[in-house]
Amino acid sequence: MTKSDIAKYSETSEETVVRVISFFESEGILINHSRTIKIINIKLLSILSEGF
Repeated sequence: MTKSDIAKYSETSEETVVRVISFFESEGILINHSRTIKIINIKLLSILSEGF
């Protein structure tokens, strides 16, 4: 799934997807490597998602 696909699926812009991925990476929630995203802290991701 491309960033463009994620943006369409979540009804947001590709720029927002890039910002969120960058934020999650800086918080140690995921690793963004080339075309692969690996979630490394599912517990923190779950806690953050409770606010939405």
